[in-house]
Amino acid sequence: MKRSVKVEIFGHEYILKAENEDSHIQRVADFVDGKMKEVSVSTNSKSVTNIAILAALNIADEYLQIKEERERVEAKARDLSRLLDTSL
Repeated sequence: MKRSVKVEIFGHEYILKAENEDSHIQRVADFVDGKMKEVSVSTNSKSVTNIAILAALNIADEYLQIKEERERVEAKARDLSRLLDTSL
């Protein structure tokens, strides 16, 4: 069942509807808020839209790097598993 959770991101309140625990939703909102604050400090832009897009790009970049690393680790694990299976 979806619940409403009030969060604040970059000075704006949002009501989010989610099935996850409130604490998880708050952690996600805090993460996005932190990324937007980082971008705000490192750029001269005052546009909330530009800051949000740059934060989204940073988050996507981090996500894709982690995803690619996980895929490499999983491929190595499969290779090692096959190697073990053939040697036993």
